[in-house]
Amino acid sequence: MPTRYQKALDGAGVSDYIAIDKKGHYQNRFHPENIITRNELENVRAKETGWESKTERNNARKSSEYKRWIRGSLDSKAPLIMDRNEFEKLYIAAKNDNDFNNTDANGPFAQLLVKVGLRDEGATYPVGQTPKKGKR
Repeated sequence: MPTRYQKALDGAGVSDYIAIDKKGHYQNRFHPENIITRNELENVRAKETGWESKTERNNARKSSEYKRWIRGSLDSKAPLIMDRNEFEKLYIAAKNDNDFNNTDANGPFAQLLVKVGLRDEGATYPVGQTPKKGKR
């Protein structure tokens, strides 16, 4: 038997919910009987991005590794041209794919490096094996 929370989230996204009171309750626009709390909505938001839960997302955002990626992307010469959700999707994909150790030229880690401006777009060489400037 699914719980109230599972039934409320069945196929619903964050944009399907609207605030109904100041206590932090949200109602599904298409299924008014489905009402969830703000914390449950935050879990939906985190899952849409690729995290397991809001707690996992919050813990990752506090980690030095995550902060180093954010700082590195802001310090790179190429501007960060993506929103935080897009960054987190790429970050999660790279982390889940062998914990940033996949050196495939077209893998998730390479895509993250391209998006944050630390790798040339269209590069065919493996991550970590950047050729000398004249040979790219």
